[in-house]
Amino acid sequence: MPANIEEAQVIVTFMPKVGLVNLQSRGINQEQAADLRVRLSRFAPDWELPEMDAYDAL
Repeated sequence: MPANIEEAQVIVTFMPKVGLVNLQSRGINQEQAADLRVRLSRFAPDWELPEMDAYDAL
């Protein structure tokens, strides 16, 4: 967190541990899903670090 931020609002989304997420039921079409996949893929290396395993345990 940047040093100059003492308080912030966040959004937390709880996802099922296993199985697929029906994006269409959440209003996301195929084109939007493809775009989302590309944008989120940039974070994959960070998500796959061993240090991130702690979040899986939550």
